[in-house]
Amino acid sequence: MKKLLCCLLVVMLVLVAASCSFALTHTISITGDFQDGKRGEDYRSSVSCNYNFTIWELVSGELPPGLTIGGTEFKNIALVGTPTKAGSYTFTYKISANPIYHQYEINSITKTFTVTIEEGYIPEPTIEGKFSDGVVGKAYSSKITTANGTAPYTWENNSGSLPPGLTLKGLDSENVTLTGTPTTKGTYTFTMKVTDKYDGTATKTFTVNITDGSEPAPIGPTPDPGETEEDIVSFEYDSFISGSINQKYEDFIKVSGGVGKYSWSYDGDIPDGLSFWTAGDNDEYIGLEGTPTKAGTFTFSLKATDEEGNSKKYSFTVIIDEEETEHEIDAEKKEELWTISPIKNPTPTVEVITEEPTTPSTPTSTDIKTEHDVNLNASGGCETGLGILGLVLFGTAFIRKRS
Repeated sequence: MKKLLCCLLVVMLVLVAASCSFALTHTISITGDFQDGKRGEDYRSSVSCNYNFTIWELVSGELPPGLTIGGTEFKNIALVGTPTKAGSYTFTYKISANPIYHQYEINSITKTFTVTIEEGYIPEPTIEGKFSDGVVGKAYSSKITTANGTAPYTWENNSGSLPPGLTLKGLDSENVTLTGTPTTKGTYTFTMKVTDKYDGTATKTFTVNITDGSEPAPIGPTPDPGETEEDIVSFEYDSFISGSINQKYEDFIKVSGGVGKYSWSYDGDIPDGLSFWTAGDNDEYIGLEGTPTKAGTFTFSLKATDEEGNSKKYSFTVIIDEEETEHEIDAEKKEELWTISPIKNPTPTVEVITEEPTTPSTPTSTDIKTEHDVNLNASGGCETGLGILGLVLFGTAFIRKRS
């Protein structure tokens, strides 16, 4: 009898132990899925986990560039960031419980996700400016810049060779500088490439002439073939649209080719009720906006000057109609205006172009050299033929009287 009881007790203990072991074994589960997103737009999507304090290990695939997993110590796990590249991304995570925080066994799982990142509208970067020429043995420094893209930027020499003795600096900034002391005469052609935060790229080819000093190198950026020094800065748009009285008006122009930030000045008359704004990393955009209050034809000139003193002046005419007629910029400019509107400076410094004053001439007395030669100083003499004739007659009479 005692043996039987002992056997029953052992069996009961085994059953209880097995029951407890089963009860204390748990499995992680994930509810939900990560949503799709757009390149360049803030992204946040989450899924729910049934346990706090979990460990997420990426075992295959890759996350969309620009996104990271966060919040793994809590029940809601988030995929956050700003996608930098479009595409479809499939990745698998192994999710395990952190043993430090759990007293019982929790089975880990693997979960596969697919996130599609669509193309969003992001302005592509551009490269502006040109490298100047140089002279063997003389210190050299010239820079180019990028605009329209999104920082941070990365530059590289995509092809070709730099002039010996010169190196590129600032390859992780908005401006890149070619600097050093040239050692070898020659013509060097190379291509620069810039990549922005969202993998937008731009390339531009440059030619730098290094002379031996027998002919001085030109100052400032090297003009393109057929281009004069004055044409280094150029206007990309050559007109403003017309408008109507008491109707909202907005249009803009853009310059390129210069180095660094632009300063603006103007002369003439802009329509009453309109004012200037500027935009862009280098103030390369200038626009007119407002509500015209007076009809008429208004002509004015705009002058853009870059940091190296290169400038360009262009004349514009804006017609404001008395009738309320709709005037719109074309679709391409409208899309460009949409991208720059959030960064407009509504109160820019636009100087008034002033011409050098002309010093008025001061009339001088006549100089009688001989009896038959009366010399009139033309710098301030008589304005009519009668005045000149009078002076001649008076001089002749005076000479005869003295003789």
